[in-house]
Amino acid sequence: EWVFLAQRLHSQGLIQSGESQELYHDFMRQRLTDACVVEVRMWAAMRCQSVAKTVIGALQYGRALSTLPKIREHYSDFPEKRLAEDHAEVILAHQTYGHCEGFPENDEAVRLLLEAYADDALYLVFDLQ
Repeated sequence: EWVFLAQRLHSQGLIQSGESQELYHDFMRQRLTDACVVEVRMWAAMRCQSVAKTVIGALQYGRALSTLPKIREHYSDFPEKRLAEDHAEVILAHQTYGHCEGFPENDEAVRLLLEAYADDALYLVFDLQ
């Protein structure tokens, strides 16, 4: 799958070469653009047991609902409404986000997820104390 990722990133203009080994070396040496690193991280998150995979899967529920004929018929009368917000929303309760004893890498991963799905009904709840 790494080979296909390298080819996709190359076709999207995110990397100069579609060679998978070159992508690996550039990633390990931190030579990739921020956009490319996000793509690699999301690719990896979908291939392991991760919170990101669970959240992304839960966000698909609203998309699945929007394919149902009755739902499409109803919302054709209300084009300004967002279906997912009426029927499904995902709330990510992250106990360590922003906490001084938390891990900065985890905070960064949460921000990446929120940015990637900013147009979806995804909300973060966290405790500042």
